[in-house]
Amino acid sequence: MRGNHSAAFVCAALVVFGAGNALATDEDGGEDAVQWSGEVEASASATTGNTENTQLGLKAKFKRQAGRFIHVLAGNVNYAEQVAHDEEGKEFAKRTQDRWMASYQIDAQLRDRTHGYVRAQYDEDQFSGFNKRWFVGVGLGQDVIANEQVTWSVEAGPGYRWSELADTPSIPGAPRARHEFAAYADSDFNLQLRENVSVEQNANVTYADSNTTYDTAVGLKTKLTETLSSKVSYQVKYETDPPDGRENKDTMLKASLLLGF
Repeated sequence: MRGNHSAAFVCAALVVFGAGNALATDEDGGEDAVQWSGEVEASASATTGNTENTQLGLKAKFKRQAGRFIHVLAGNVNYAEQVAHDEEGKEFAKRTQDRWMASYQIDAQLRDRTHGYVRAQYDEDQFSGFNKRWFVGVGLGQDVIANEQVTWSVEAGPGYRWSELADTPSIPGAPRARHEFAAYADSDFNLQLRENVSVEQNANVTYADSNTTYDTAVGLKTKLTETLSSKVSYQVKYETDPPDGRENKDTMLKASLLLGF
């Protein structure tokens, strides 16, 4: 795979970091013990014959709860390449997807179902026209529904976004960076259909004057064992004003295996 090695390194570091700290959790089980939980999701596919494609996906999310504070560390990588041929008929690997993201959020419980948060996120997507993007924000969250069958939580608040745009040959002299105030909102919904089957839906939006990003995913998750699950998911990412004639919408359908603790 001739992809972005830093992307793979970041997600691998997340997996090692989360797993290592989970194993190091206090064993006394007292009230002051640090509680860790997490989930690692992996997907891969390959085709040969008339077309040769390789697709890899890795997603990790870890939570550390200490008192009324919850630390959430997350990251994901999606990479794809296909074998193409040049004018002389020689084969070469052509990247068709190279996207990764890492985020850190700390929640502070304010009331029974209300929390405040501070969030930082960094992402790269070489094919969207946004080479690099940072977002830092604060806000409030609310657990709207919380029972054994249905959970639904929402978050929202202001922030600041910095974006580095790809080269724009069609517009000479166009700015390659955007600095602007932004707003972030997130909705996380889970419905337990049966004992081992659930529907998960996450939607978030980052609003800014120059461009707004919508990212939503829905998945059907089936628990196979205490720690292993399978999931089929569909994701849509939409940019209202992508640079240099890029497409507004990206979609992804994938089947994954998940390891949780």
